[in-house]
Amino acid sequence: MDVRELRQFVENLSNEKGIQQEIVIEALENAMASAYRKQLPPDPFMEVRVELDLVDHSLRAFKVWLPEDARVDEDGDGVDLETADPALLVEEEIPEFHNSRIAAQAARQVITQRLREARREQLADEYIKRVGELFYGTIKRVTRDVLLVEIDANLEAVLPRENLLPREIFRVNDRVRAVLCDVRVQGRGNQLVLSRTDDRMITALFRQEVPEIQEDIIEIRAVAREPGVRAKVAVKTNDRRIDPIGACIGLRGSRVQLVSDELGGEKIDIIEWKDNPSDLIINAFNPLTMLAIVVDEERHSIDVAIGEDDLAQAIGRNGQNIRLINNLTGWRVHVMSEEEMNQKYQDQSRQELDLLMSALDIDEDFATMLLNQGYHKVEDLLKVLAEDLATVPGFTLEIAEELQSRAKEYRLRTELIGAPEVEVEPQLKELPGMDDELLNRLVTEGIANRDDLAELATDELCEMTGLEEEKAGELIMQARAHWFAEEDSAEE
Repeated sequence: MDVRELRQFVENLSNEKGIQQEIVIEALENAMASAYRKQLPPDPFMEVRVELDLVDHSLRAFKVWLPEDARVDEDGDGVDLETADPALLVEEEIPEFHNSRIAAQAARQVITQRLREARREQLADEYIKRVGELFYGTIKRVTRDVLLVEIDANLEAVLPRENLLPREIFRVNDRVRAVLCDVRVQGRGNQLVLSRTDDRMITALFRQEVPEIQEDIIEIRAVAREPGVRAKVAVKTNDRRIDPIGACIGLRGSRVQLVSDELGGEKIDIIEWKDNPSDLIINAFNPLTMLAIVVDEERHSIDVAIGEDDLAQAIGRNGQNIRLINNLTGWRVHVMSEEEMNQKYQDQSRQELDLLMSALDIDEDFATMLLNQGYHKVEDLLKVLAEDLATVPGFTLEIAEELQSRAKEYRLRTELIGAPEVEVEPQLKELPGMDDELLNRLVTEGIANRDDLAELATDELCEMTGLEEEKAGELIMQARAHWFAEEDSAEE
């Protein structure tokens, strides 16, 4: 074998495919050793080692074996090549190896294999950077589980059926547009995975249809979809002179209509993104009139009061509108009537008042003064200096210090015996499949009423409670039943 020619192969492979020469040389040595070893009689105590030196242009091979008298140690236990003392191994060069046809064939096979692997690695690196990009392709084959799509010359991707829109049907030679959602690294080659249900599909389509998005004048900040049915897209402009919603909708709705048509008529609501959560929620419910909004940053939830006439529309059929808004904004949104909100906060204020009175042993007037100054919890009294607490009208420094002392005693008691009970909505306790253990887990996670439970995703409930997916889904649907009843009543 011409080692100089082999060196040229190694250098070309390394330069063209970006593979380190050491890796290629090691692969060649291992392949040639393995190929030559197969030509020798089977012997578990013998192996072949190959040395390829491209600097000295040398190619040498050695038989390495463990002598018979060294195959048992002092304790009588068997010894193999891997566990044997290297000093006991015998090594002998194979003089005919350099001119062996086996070595030449093995070298060619390894080079071919490494070329394939290098191409796959290069392909993976190239397309991982293009995840989220829109691709045009032609359906080449249709199976029960996937569609094989040719997206580039001699390059196929898979479009799993679960990544198709509802009721979509494609046949061989049909053209399709889909977004690259994943690059799966597999032993037999990397697999490019397409999707038409991924949120990034909408982003890619709008980027294609709206020049202002291509030029980064307008940003798509968030997308929430129920594929093939409805989507909400939040956009923000980097140029105050440009209306982001109008630009995405286009003249007479032409731009958004093109995106909707590509997605099987999926209805798309475009809202303006705001960094302030209250403003963002207001935009998300537009054009419905919001009567009140309360943000709870600690629980990352928002309560929204909507007029009775708009309540069913705000919730949406089967709670769809609320789910999309939750996913779009990242906040847990609770929709209720003005009367329900007033009642909720009256009850909450009463609970806070009663807790302050009992925990601190004070009368209602004292507790009311604390509430009016923003001290809603016993812990709030411990977050300020006594001097600051003394600024409450009618308080003195002595009163402030005494209240803080009582607050510390209360905290110590609750740490020892547990926190006070959370008031749980009676209807939550009565849901089919609800038991005391499950209820306790929900309350521990802050789920104390049907609305809190109804707005959870199935996987969230599974993680909280350990329920199976099917049972978790059924429980959530039971919690949402009163939404549907209210919606049906409104429609009547």
